[in-house]
Amino acid sequence: MAQDTEIFDHSRLVAHLARARKIATSDSLFLVDRVIDDLIDRLRMVNRSFETILLVGLNEWRLEAKASRLLPSAKIKFLDARALFQTSGTVPDIEENQHDLVIAPLILHWSNNPLRELSMFHKALKSDGLFLAAVPGDGTLSALRAALIAAEAKHRDGAAQRVDPFPSVQQIGGLLQRTGFALPVIDQEQVEVRYSGLETIAYDLRAVGATNALNGQRPPLTKTIWQDVERHYPVENIDGKRKIPATFSFIFMSGWVPHESQQQPLKPGSGKISLADALSPSPPAKSK
Repeated sequence: MAQDTEIFDHSRLVAHLARARKIATSDSLFLVDRVIDDLIDRLRMVNRSFETILLVGLNEWRLEAKASRLLPSAKIKFLDARALFQTSGTVPDIEENQHDLVIAPLILHWSNNPLRELSMFHKALKSDGLFLAAVPGDGTLSALRAALIAAEAKHRDGAAQRVDPFPSVQQIGGLLQRTGFALPVIDQEQVEVRYSGLETIAYDLRAVGATNALNGQRPPLTKTIWQDVERHYPVENIDGKRKIPATFSFIFMSGWVPHESQQQPLKPGSGKISLADALSPSPPAKSK
């Protein structure tokens, strides 16, 4: 998620996302539903009301329905995330200082300039507004990445990158701080899914637009290389059935637009005891 690096070919990505809308089924979107449910669960723990909400995503019929059930009286606006990735480079017209809450699941990892998008969401929020988002994190599809590299390197002079680079918790934290979000909270959750075969993984990835949209040309995988990918991929036997595991690691993040009512860090020199005193052993308790 490095800023100013054109990692993704957004024209290719937009085409993949358009195809995904045509082929997606409820079964293939189970991870999307899980991430949205987790974000809504986090929202339930926030003790305040939200009247104006901006949802930024790719599956509005799922995201908006879940948000509406939790906040039935809120005014909700949906922004199709594909607008962020148009090749014109224009920024979508989002009203500034108009929303109490912005939710953006599973889109920021495709940005070539995530600081721009985060700044846009920050400006869209009112003072004391909340930003909630999730992205695939490092460790996602690690077995597939390793199998692709091993198989292609066996038949060619090296291997091309075919799985997206995913951010770390530290990178996400740095971006939130640079954008100016206060009280950031970041956590990572790992999900293990067992598939019947590589073709099933490939279909689910196509159904969410997550096939290769990296910049640059890559030679296609031949049938021989793909067969070797299957040989290098780890296999599990569960109840007599052949299964292959896939790891998905999701990073959840939240941050607030600063407001005077929020908890503030102590000013330098305001501590009541010294660090040395705080770290020294306590004296033995006196007996009466």
